[in-house]
Amino acid sequence: MYTKILLTALLVISFNQVNAQENVFRSGFVFKKKYIDNTNISIYKISEETDRTTGKLTKKFEKKEIYNKLIGVIKERNKDSLFVHFWDITKNVSSTNNIITSEDNGSDYVIEVKKWNGNRSHLDLPYRFVQLMATNIPFRVLTKSGNLESEFLNANVSLVWVKGKTRLFKSEFVEPRNRYWALGPYFGLTAIDGSDTEKKQFGLNYGVNVMAGIQGINIIAAYGFQNGFKSDTKSIQPYFGFGIGFKLLEAFSPQIKNKD
Repeated sequence: MYTKILLTALLVISFNQVNAQENVFRSGFVFKKKYIDNTNISIYKISEETDRTTGKLTKKFEKKEIYNKLIGVIKERNKDSLFVHFWDITKNVSSTNNIITSEDNGSDYVIEVKKWNGNRSHLDLPYRFVQLMATNIPFRVLTKSGNLESEFLNANVSLVWVKGKTRLFKSEFVEPRNRYWALGPYFGLTAIDGSDTEKKQFGLNYGVNVMAGIQGINIIAAYGFQNGFKSDTKSIQPYFGFGIGFKLLEAFSPQIKNKD
C-alpha cells in the first residue's frame, strides 16, 4: 500500500515535468476582461510601420480588448506602463476589430495604468502557476493519541497550485510585494518515535498541505499521515502539521523589473 502511494506521487511529479512546457502556458499573470473593465488600465498592441515621408520605422499603438481571459508575463515596467507578452491563443473567438485573437499571437503589448488605487497608490495583479517545493513539517499533532511531535528531521516534496497577487506601487522606489495561497499533495521521509523513544525510526510522510506565502516566506498547514517500517510504527498515524516550504522548481516568477 505504502509503495503504491509513493509511486503514485512520483508519477504525478514525472507527469508534471513531461508537460512542463504546457504548464508554462498555464502560468503567469492573469488578465480577465472583467478585471480590465473594472480597473483604470488600457491595453495597446505595439506594432511598427514605415513612415511614408521619412522611410523610417515608427511604433504604432493600437488599443485592444480581451475577449475573456489571457495569461502572460510582464517583461518590464516604465513608470505607468507595463510591457506584456501574452501566451499564444489556441482557441479562437469570433473577432471584432479590437479583440485580441490568435492572429495577434507573438505581438507585444503595453498596459497603461491611468489611475492607481488607494492612499498608497498601487495596482494588484493576479497570477497563478504550478511549482515544486521542498517542505519541512516539524510540528505534528497525532490525532489518534493527541501527542505532539516536534521533529525537524523530515523532508518532503510538494507539488502545489499557486494563486496569488503582486502589489505594484506607483512609486518605483517601492519594491513590488507578492502574496499567495497554494494547495497540493506532498510526500517524503520523516523520523518517527517508536516504542523506544530514545531511538528514532524513519518512515513515510504524506498528505495534503495548504500554504500562505508572503515575499518568499512560506508557512504551511498540513493534514497528513505517517508510518514506519517496523512493527511498532507500522500502523498509520494521521496528524495535523505545521511547517515551512522552499522553492524547488517553478514555471513562473512574479517579479517585475523596472526599465533601466
